[in-house]
Amino acid sequence: MYHFLLGLQVIGLVAGLTCTARLVQLKSYVDLKYLLLAAVCANVYTGGYILEMTSTSLESAMVAYSFEYAGLAFVAYLYARFIFKLCGEKRVPHWLWLTGMAFNACILFFVFFYKYTPLYYTDVAWVETGLFPHVETSKGILYYAFALYEAVALTSASVELWICRRSITIASEQKKVTLLFAESLMSLLSMFAVMAGVTGGYDSSSLVISIMLILTTLTATYGRSFDIAGIARDDMFQSVSTGIIVTDARRIYLDSNIAAKKIFPELEELAPGQDLCLHEREIFDAEGDYNFQKEGKFYSVKYSPIEQSGITVGYTVIIADITDVRKQMDEIRALKDQADVANEAKSIFLANMSHEIRTPLNAIIGMAELTQKEQSEAVIKEYVTQIKSAGEMLLGIVSDVLDFSKAESGKLDLTPVEFDFGELMNSIINVTNMRIGDKPVDFLVDIDPQIPATLYGSDVHIRQIFMNLLGNAEKFTERGHIKLSVNFRGEGSGIRLYGAVEDTGIGIKQENMDDLFKAFTQIDVKKNRWKVGSGLGLAIFAQLVTLMNGTYKVESEYGKGSTFFFNISLDVVAREPFGGQVRRTEYKVPKLAAFSLYNTKLKEFGKSKESGEKDMPDYSSKNILVVDDNKVNVKVLSAFLKHFNVVPDAAYSGQESIDMVQKKHYDLIFMDQMMPEMDGIEATMKIRELEGNYYADVPIIACTANVVKGVEEMFFQAGMNDFIPKPIRFENLESKMVRYLS
Repeated sequence: MYHFLLGLQVIGLVAGLTCTARLVQLKSYVDLKYLLLAAVCANVYTGGYILEMTSTSLESAMVAYSFEYAGLAFVAYLYARFIFKLCGEKRVPHWLWLTGMAFNACILFFVFFYKYTPLYYTDVAWVETGLFPHVETSKGILYYAFALYEAVALTSASVELWICRRSITIASEQKKVTLLFAESLMSLLSMFAVMAGVTGGYDSSSLVISIMLILTTLTATYGRSFDIAGIARDDMFQSVSTGIIVTDARRIYLDSNIAAKKIFPELEELAPGQDLCLHEREIFDAEGDYNFQKEGKFYSVKYSPIEQSGITVGYTVIIADITDVRKQMDEIRALKDQADVANEAKSIFLANMSHEIRTPLNAIIGMAELTQKEQSEAVIKEYVTQIKSAGEMLLGIVSDVLDFSKAESGKLDLTPVEFDFGELMNSIINVTNMRIGDKPVDFLVDIDPQIPATLYGSDVHIRQIFMNLLGNAEKFTERGHIKLSVNFRGEGSGIRLYGAVEDTGIGIKQENMDDLFKAFTQIDVKKNRWKVGSGLGLAIFAQLVTLMNGTYKVESEYGKGSTFFFNISLDVVAREPFGGQVRRTEYKVPKLAAFSLYNTKLKEFGKSKESGEKDMPDYSSKNILVVDDNKVNVKVLSAFLKHFNVVPDAAYSGQESIDMVQKKHYDLIFMDQMMPEMDGIEATMKIRELEGNYYADVPIIACTANVVKGVEEMFFQAGMNDFIPKPIRFENLESKMVRYLS
């Protein structure tokens, strides 16, 4: 019997460790940290009891006892916290949980030092009777207090599960919660059996707790017996960028999300049931749509009634920030005004761009109006996603125009840097793979592994060359394949890189070949009118290849596909092959998966850097100043900087920034360009005029929405080191931080 029970304990420990590994894998699925910690403590408890069962003396058994209690003291507490969190129960005050944790620690202390105090064990003895030799203890007052504490914790968890079950209307979910309820009773029954002394010295608690936690893990992770939809709704309510305020039918405040509290900080102090005593109270009394301006930003307000059984029981007040839309519309009008006075070629461009710009604008405005009228949060989220996508499309079109303007005027400067060829190709391949998505198109890559690992050139523009060709191929290929080929040839101390992009798309007619690389031109417009683009991609590609001392050509058969060829000249930093000595093969990139060419280094792909899933550089020791007259812009940039463990200082005018720079030494300054009275350029010039090396050397980066031709020269002449265009992208900010602080 002894060996059988010992075998059970070992099996329980192995199963518990497997359960723990499963929880480690799935801890990001929902908040399972308390269940994971409970599983770890149960493993410690089970392992300690195995040591106790194999002990041959009182001394070794008591050492095992101490080890057991390192887990046992916390299991019931952690399991109860998991159940309460799973059920969404928030009535238990935080101080009560802290008190429970402190009591657990006290129990562990008195078990460790049982020799010096009779509070937990009044006496211990080694006996040879029963199922196997074991320790018998005389219990003290703390033992029974702890047993009562465990019983209360486990009973509370069971009661909470039963209450939660009664509030669930879906039958399948009810069954899953019932399973959890039944599982929660197992340890209670085992504890009562041990205390009753019917187990002959064998303590089944550790085995039963392990089994309970294994079953709970299976139910929670496979059965998913929690309200995922509710969690998603709560998360979306708090994380959506649109401000939302919930009121009752009398328009008395009930709740609001984070975005609304950023717009109206006074909501932080407002409790549910109080009147909306806001400075802009009139927006809540207005009928229908209402627009207002606050701290330099523009907002639109929309009331959505909350109805139950045909009766309006409250309102959802949706506050949308329309500042960027207004700015984009202003920038588009400015572009249109410039196009009106341009030459005949630009007039053709205006006619084409009018269509291309209005396509995403129609989506932005149309979806914004639908969002204002929509009540379903899921539909609103879908609309907002489409608005963002259309905005990105619009921004891409504007960026193409600006890039071509620079190239046409000879002001498109290449900025050569050392770069890792493998990382560059992995990034290009993965972005293209995402764009292809689930279309019935195979993505093939054939890249020579002998290409040197570290090259010297303008990696940003090399990426643009590849992405323009691959983007075109993806856009015009609906089935078949897209193939990327890259080879090289030595050329003095450098190399010549040969690239080709082949597709099985619609192809190009011979009569259109001469117009293919002209600006503002789309081939076969009638057939391809549904394809979005500015008509500048291939023109920019041609300009960039020429700037890199290269050539290009295209071969195409109408209706069957095209192949674009190019070559560019690059310098070599490290000649070892980026792909090692691996035999060169043609790869088929797996769909919707991160791809690593020749097992080279793969940067995190497909994750938002703002999300915190990637380790950011730590610049907590650096002093950074953010200068912007718009407090919201300061908040946004400050929020970005928190990802680098930086809490920046803020100045809200040019003169204030000068005063602060003289009082404190900064490692980096972000300077807004457009500010009243003294703009960022004038403030920078005055800082550079101050006496001392610090004022001459401190890095100053302009933050500006002005990205037209020639703006860089204006910043550099004023003494600025660099600039970041608005809207600020996190990856741009990160590259500047690394460049000037690392």
